[in-house]
Amino acid sequence: MTTKKNVVPTECKLTSSEMETHISYDLADKVWVAWSTYKRDITKFKKQGWKLIKTEYYADGTVYSSRFEAPENAISIRAIKGAEPVEKPKSNRKPMSEEQKAKMKAGRAAKKLADAKEIA
Repeated sequence: MTTKKNVVPTECKLTSSEMETHISYDLADKVWVAWSTYKRDITKFKKQGWKLIKTEYYADGTVYSSRFEAPENAISIRAIKGAEPVEKPKSNRKPMSEEQKAKMKAGRAAKKLADAKEIA
């Protein structure tokens, strides 16, 4: 059986329970890659400006799947509202002495003064 380029050689279409979307991060190219057979997600990727790389079709011409790319800042991991926060590990550092605090404060003041002179 010969098939045309980007045409899925199948007699039947995916059911709702078989449709899926995969999103992964490519470390080498520093891009997000998404592949989806779910029409709603495909539309969302297009509207959000993701770069369309490839589209595959059924024999009747309807879309089977699409592949997209986006820059690394397109997705960020956020906290889930209502979820319990994970406890941060306690630091092994000793508390700063008053002498260390004063030295840091003086250093910040000196940097601020140098920045002000540089601007003027």
